[in-house]
Amino acid sequence: MIDARLNFKPQAEHVSAKASVVGKTLSRLMPNVGGPKQKRRALLMSVTTSVLTYGISVWAGTLELQESRRRIAPIYRRSALRVTSAFRTVSEDAVCVIAGMLPIEVLAKERQAIYQRKKSSKLSSEEVGREERQNSIRRWQELWDTTTKGRWTHRLIPQLKDWLTRRLATTWYKRNRKEPPRVIQFN
Repeated sequence: MIDARLNFKPQAEHVSAKASVVGKTLSRLMPNVGGPKQKRRALLMSVTTSVLTYGISVWAGTLELQESRRRIAPIYRRSALRVTSAFRTVSEDAVCVIAGMLPIEVLAKERQAIYQRKKSSKLSSEEVGREERQNSIRRWQELWDTTTKGRWTHRLIPQLKDWLTRRLATTWYKRNRKEPPRVIQFN
């Protein structure tokens, strides 16, 4: 959607309204306490991300406008909060890191770069996607190192690449009435 001035603000408004409805509907399936595990939560919330980023390679520049970013970022943040089962007090930067979800601006630039490189490059789509993902993680690391939000999380997760490529382990808490709770990890 383009307005009379040939910008994509109406597209950002339309996408944010649609993704908000989808996100709220999916959030009902995932209470913060209990509910599906993180992998299933991420799968469900990828639907919201897909709705939010549909055609973003064309209108990614609109996110540089504060007004458009204010509409889209809270919906994406809510998705990341649901993936991690975090409280709403967690900053957007920290929750994106914990969830392993690229920030929306970085994701938009990545999709835009992939779209432009596919037209001009002789590389396969997979190779272009892989290279751009590495560039995006580098950009995200720079943002993560310079942001003032989520500093406590930054102390725990300083290197994003290590966090994103870690081997996931499921943690299960077992409680017996006679002894204190203990953590059992399944690898």
